[in-house]
Amino acid sequence: MFDFHYDLLTKLYISYLNDDFGEIEEICKAFRLDNVSMLIANLSFETEQEMKKEYHQGYWNSEVGMKEIFYIATSLVSQFVAPEIEVIYSIEGCDYVELDDLPILYEMGLRSIIPVWNHQNQYGSGNRTEAGLTQKGIQLIEKAVDLGIAIDLSHANPETFYDMIDVIKRLQDNHKKVVFFASHSNARTLCDRARNLTDEQLLCIHKLGGKVGVFSNRNFVVQHDLQKKVSLDQLKQAYLKHIRYLESLFGGIDSIVLSTDDMGWLATPAGDLEYAQLAIYPYSNIAELLSNTLSTVYGPEDVEKLLYKNGRQLFLEKEIKRK
Repeated sequence: MFDFHYDLLTKLYISYLNDDFGEIEEICKAFRLDNVSMLIANLSFETEQEMKKEYHQGYWNSEVGMKEIFYIATSLVSQFVAPEIEVIYSIEGCDYVELDDLPILYEMGLRSIIPVWNHQNQYGSGNRTEAGLTQKGIQLIEKAVDLGIAIDLSHANPETFYDMIDVIKRLQDNHKKVVFFASHSNARTLCDRARNLTDEQLLCIHKLGGKVGVFSNRNFVVQHDLQKKVSLDQLKQAYLKHIRYLESLFGGIDSIVLSTDDMGWLATPAGDLEYAQLAIYPYSNIAELLSNTLSTVYGPEDVEKLLYKNGRQLFLEKEIKRK
């Protein structure tokens, strides 16, 4: 499987701060050729208050700085992830990324960015705030594209989303190669959540040549009030329904990829079982279980496209070797 969204770098840095890598060793057993053989590994940044709440009291330290945190997290990958596993480094929430940082981060291995997370930053607004892409946000996307860094549209509110789409279209019209996608955004028609996308948004991505990552997080597959009323098998069918819905909307499956946004690792330090219950599929053998679900309606070639080939094709022209 090619997992289009996993917060591996975030977890690695938290493990580094705690000086405890026991849990990450268990997590990384899932990264193997018969399971998750390729992934986009995120390092997340948000407001200081939210990072303290969700991650670690010392997660953001201005004296250390964003580039050093990125360096520490990416340097740890080779210690825990086998070299045959393809890892694409991403920053989710560019709150502390300056425009002049991008070439440096690219040389350090950065290949994808999510400009905004939940709240507003210097570049645009996430799904919990109301504003569009700023002038600096336009420059961020232009500079990232020139460097060969992919643009991830997930988490953007509608204003920022459409502003980013406008920039992408303009760059394409100027014959620029733009790699872009929404890594973890399901169909809002089926599950009305702010982070899911409307049919119009989904079609914008498809028509411009991007991909949409259907993600197996129950909060974005079924409405919250239904979660305790449906069985695990029903959740799997609801997840499949999102994939089938996009297939119908797009007229095929070529624009569809898969992601997990699996935050089960947050359950242990926070003592919050909710995170452990968000994933519909256990990560340890997710490729097999997803394949079983997909095989109920798709043949082997289409299953392989959804699990891996569609995503790998998007990054074929990108150099993603670890630094």
